[in-house]
Amino acid sequence: MIQALCLNGDCKRALLTYWEHLALQKGGYSTASEVLCEMVRGLSRHGLVNEAYEVLSKAQAGSRNIHVWNTYLDGLVRHPQKILKEYASRFYERFDDAVQSMRSKDGIEPDAVTWSMWMRACFLMGDWRGAYKCFRDQYGVMSTDVACWDTVIRGLFQFSSDEPHAVGWQLVEEFIAMTSEKSPNKDSRAVVAADSRIVETVLLHCFPRFNEAKGTPAYKVLSEDVFERVVVWIEANISPRRKIGHALVLGTLLKTGQIKAALAMHQNMIDRQLWPSKSINCMVAKALALAGSRQASLGSTASAIEQAEEFILRKVPKQHYAAAYLPLVKSAAQDRRYADMWILIDRHYPWVPKQGAALADTARPFPDADMYQAMLSATEAKGDWSENRRLLDKLRLHLDLVNDCGDKKPKKKMAGIYNHYIRKHV
Repeated sequence: MIQALCLNGDCKRALLTYWEHLALQKGGYSTASEVLCEMVRGLSRHGLVNEAYEVLSKAQAGSRNIHVWNTYLDGLVRHPQKILKEYASRFYERFDDAVQSMRSKDGIEPDAVTWSMWMRACFLMGDWRGAYKCFRDQYGVMSTDVACWDTVIRGLFQFSSDEPHAVGWQLVEEFIAMTSEKSPNKDSRAVVAADSRIVETVLLHCFPRFNEAKGTPAYKVLSEDVFERVVVWIEANISPRRKIGHALVLGTLLKTGQIKAALAMHQNMIDRQLWPSKSINCMVAKALALAGSRQASLGSTASAIEQAEEFILRKVPKQHYAAAYLPLVKSAAQDRRYADMWILIDRHYPWVPKQGAALADTARPFPDADMYQAMLSATEAKGDWSENRRLLDKLRLHLDLVNDCGDKKPKKKMAGIYNHYIRKHV
């Protein structure tokens, strides 16, 4: 009943019901820990932390266990702004007072959950150093609890500055090392085992920040061999059927210039029949195209173009061709490498949808509307109107070849692009 009332927001009635329940118990304020915990949780969830502490303090010592205390502390962490408003800078003191009361009144020592909530409180207050100090001070309690590792690593990477990122990567490396250490027990299990939660944290919170931290001159965040160990650890612990995880790792490898490692991972996905999605294929093709653009400034483009095309022709299914070729032709047009651009265009032109054709054979026209748009926009920006007109002539011929079998959207979009740019030549 108390739980239902609190869930409906009627905490006043729930509290009245709780006091009436206590009055019926023999020996005064005696109640089961489950009822006490439910009342404290209900009040805390609604920010009524003072009322929750009153309920907690008036309960008999036998009813207050570590779970009840942690429920109250969780309420403090959930509503730090309310505590700040009422007690100014005494939020930490309020939390610490509760921990000391736990020890003095009930002889209960804080556990890993307690200190994990203390770290959450520090992060909410913007004090990442306080959270990290707590983790180190209570390392013996928290080091074997994956949830504590997850809390401190995730919290460090929520900040935008480089220093907490550097500390976070050190903890990631330390955690990975611990997962390979063996327990002194006969079962020879790891000291701490990785689970999906910590893997998700590294993928979703650490990897997107990797490029920022790696570029920090003041901190030697990760050497290449350490990063390779992180990638190997991720591959060993991630679900083999989760493409999003592989996409995040691939993205990080590409952003940090490790194209060979990314290509190896792409091939590994194919070998395991975890077929890369269109977004993954396009991401790799784009990285190769950008690498070719950087080489253009040094006077070397042929090898990059050949490598990019070789990747597409050998690794990418036909239905992804148009999207995969897009960054290549865009890069060539922006760098005024028109000879390369036309080679790429003519490689599969005129590829048009055919009635009754399988999706893998002819999914979209080639070039498609997005490719034409990118090339026309680039030539316009460079003022190369002769190339712009040549592309429009190509597009006009292509429109005559694209029939209306099946989906009419490709031809309609291509026609819209043609009409937009042809007016600029009038």
